[in-house]
Amino acid sequence: MTKHQTPNTKHQIIFNLQLTKHANWFGSGSLKFGVWKFFGVWCLVFGVLPLRAAPPTFADVDSIFSAHCLDCHESKDPEANLVLESFESVMKGGEAGAAIVPGKSVESLLVRMIEGKVTKDGKTLVMPPGKRKKLSIDEIATIKSWIDDGAKPLANARPKELIVPKIEPRGTPRKAIDSLAFSATAKLIAVGKYGEVDLRSADDFKLVRKLTEHRGNVNAVLFSADGSQLFAAAGEP
Repeated sequence: MTKHQTPNTKHQIIFNLQLTKHANWFGSGSLKFGVWKFFGVWCLVFGVLPLRAAPPTFADVDSIFSAHCLDCHESKDPEANLVLESFESVMKGGEAGAAIVPGKSVESLLVRMIEGKVTKDGKTLVMPPGKRKKLSIDEIATIKSWIDDGAKPLANARPKELIVPKIEPRGTPRKAIDSLAFSATAKLIAVGKYGEVDLRSADDFKLVRKLTEHRGNVNAVLFSADGSQLFAAAGEP
């Protein structure tokens, strides 16, 4: 019996032969070694060697200070005069001198304190003190890494600036009253203000006389017993 091949069957046989040829070629010893060699080098470079993590920034360190240190080291009554609220205050240090030595965490007093490596009068000093929660190993490592990297400020940090809106007064502002004195004998009221004293009638409070050329706020006024003299205390830095 004669076997007949349709055109599609013939093309399929040729395609299968070509696949077989390429498969054998790909599996040859030299090519197989080259492919696996390339794959091994790629894994070594991109899969095995770890990428170096970016060093921590002051933002990372500041969050640690905010969580553990501001109970004792905020700007209001800071312990040992060391304020840990900003980069500038941290680098300024306190009573014991500089708390940070850029590039040298092992020499930085702050690191030695949080690691409990400072002694005074035979006692070990550690921050935070007492029963407060101590910094974790990772938190200490973050601070040390930031210092060893140079203790740099934030790249986009801007100095804090108080923005005060400009408000134009609708009228002439009155001078505040800083002191008062009354004399029943003279029937006068002395009103001390900035740079001047008003003498006003005790009956209708009308202005009788204005005493000027005082320097600064008139913080105290006093009549003599007979009401014939007035003493005023004023001054400015």
